[in-house]
Amino acid sequence: MLSGVVYAFWRGLANAGNRWHYRPGVSVGAIPTNDDDTCVFVAMPSARFEDEIRVDMEAGLPARAVECAPPLAAELSNAAPSERFRGFPGQPGIMRQSHGPGWALVGDAGYFKDPITAHGISDALRDAELLARAVEQGSDRALAGYQSTRDELSRSCSR
Repeated sequence: MLSGVVYAFWRGLANAGNRWHYRPGVSVGAIPTNDDDTCVFVAMPSARFEDEIRVDMEAGLPARAVECAPPLAAELSNAAPSERFRGFPGQPGIMRQSHGPGWALVGDAGYFKDPITAHGISDALRDAELLARAVEQGSDRALAGYQSTRDELSRSCSR
């Protein structure tokens, strides 16, 4: 299932650390950043994003926050966004060939998966280790094994 996400940076929210809230069909989070800004996001199935958020993200994000995290929604009503709202409606994943003569790909250079999984850097580090082992073995078979393992592990994390 694809996930749609809308996020914005809000100035003046309390720094209560990373906050994650989940309800069936929607999740909301707040991640403190720098300069008194907090990244606030709402994620939901892509179809719901299209139906309820895409046309008016500025109204949709706070409304979904009320649904999922009323205390955070109350904070948002007393703060102001410091940047424009950004949305991602979701996109099907793809897997790329992981290697060829003189080149190899790791992490999200070698695939696209829904970013809601937040596995980009961890997959890249995992793939780098798998690739290093394959290169050390020095065979086409080892590189094919790297791709097979990478594909299997990447697919299992995106479900």
